[in-house]
Amino acid sequence: MAFRIRGVSLYDAAHRGIAYSLVGLFAWGVVMIGAVHRDNMRRGEGMGTTSGYAGADEAGGRE
Repeated sequence: MAFRIRGVSLYDAAHRGIAYSLVGLFAWGVVMIGAVHRDNMRRGEGMGTTSGYAGADEAGGRE
């Protein structure tokens, strides 16, 4: 028999806690991706590379 606190089993409470924590972590990650992207665009990093990798400048890109 499951241990219950006010009608909610311990397993149910733990599952909800883990699920809500994962949702919060996902939301935090999405916000941080947006913040880092905005900061990189503001600083102008990545300008001059058209191939998408850092080695493009050495392979005949901008000097």
